[in-house]
Amino acid sequence: MRKVALRFSQLDQLRLVGLESAKINGAGNELELMELNGLLPSVETLNLSSNLFSDLNEVSNRFQSIPDTLPGLCAVKILYLDATLLTWQQAVKIARQIKDLNELSLRRCHISHFGPSGLPPHGGPSFESLCTLTLDDNGLGDWQDLMRNLRWFPRLQNLNLRRNKLTIPPMEDSRMMLNSVQQLSLLGNLITQGAEIDDLRDWLPSLSSLFLDGNPLYNGQDVRRNRLLVLARYPTLATLDGSQVTSTERAESELFYWLTIQKEASDHEQRLKSHRRYLELLAKFGSPEPDASNTRASSLKAKMLSLTVICKGSAATDRPETIEILPSMTARGLKIYLAKMLRRCGLSQKSLSDLAASLEVRVVDSGDGLLVDMSDPQKDLGWLGISDGDTLELSFF
Repeated sequence: MRKVALRFSQLDQLRLVGLESAKINGAGNELELMELNGLLPSVETLNLSSNLFSDLNEVSNRFQSIPDTLPGLCAVKILYLDATLLTWQQAVKIARQIKDLNELSLRRCHISHFGPSGLPPHGGPSFESLCTLTLDDNGLGDWQDLMRNLRWFPRLQNLNLRRNKLTIPPMEDSRMMLNSVQQLSLLGNLITQGAEIDDLRDWLPSLSSLFLDGNPLYNGQDVRRNRLLVLARYPTLATLDGSQVTSTERAESELFYWLTIQKEASDHEQRLKSHRRYLELLAKFGSPEPDASNTRASSLKAKMLSLTVICKGSAATDRPETIEILPSMTARGLKIYLAKMLRRCGLSQKSLSDLAASLEVRVVDSGDGLLVDMSDPQKDLGWLGISDGDTLELSFF
């Protein structure tokens, strides 16, 4: 009992309060709220996820009585309200009472829209300190509605929108631009066109980190090709899908994008409309002469490594497959590329991530194959010891 009493006597030192799945269904009355004043002055992280806030009508009334500030939680920096089924307006009304809130999480709250009014510009504390907002798994489908509401977060840097239903429309009003956002996760949304990447750059011009895995844009096509095209359309990116962008890769992406544009059966005016960086790349690479396009294509092709791939212990050994890849491909990119090839050929039913994790690659020579060390995902093929004409033997467990 003495230890328990000692613990409760040190509530002023408590940093984290976890009340997730605690079946809380109300905010308490005014007297109970006032009793919090000064009780938990050091709490920085508050987790109220998976509670019952929106199950009772009276809870909505409780929220209306919340005062302009919650002095008992003045030190809170991180607030989790995941799976509470709060509406956007209810969640915001709670969160904006915490003056120095740095991170707000609203996963799985069924916030498919934000309502007609969003946040008022006046009438209470604003989100001057909020840097990270998470809205994963909410069924969001209206990008413009989302951007209208995010304007009230002037210091927002990290935005997580995983597994929603978002596409990126053109920006019609430059006042909707969000210059503060630097990291964006759009994993598992509905982005299908390369032009949407151009539009995304208009909305978020300062973005340096982007996650796009799981979008239709990547389906059924070469992972490396898609990566190069996204990098070329979004030149401010320093990381894409968790992998760092090197200066060599950026240069190759621009050349690859330029050659792709040249192959299109469209005139100058149409290319201006379809490709935001067309004039910039035209100035950099110049207008091709009649045979220059083929010359550049041949030059790029000459840079690529031609490799033969066989799978150890399968019938595929008798049918080696030839692939061509750029030497700047990283170890991570190579493993994903080969794992996709194995799945496409029906040689494994494992998930892509599990197959890539268990994949071993050997460079076959006159004797036993030399195992390729792919422990560093950022190393390129040259560092891995893979050269043009090599035969790669694959095995997995």
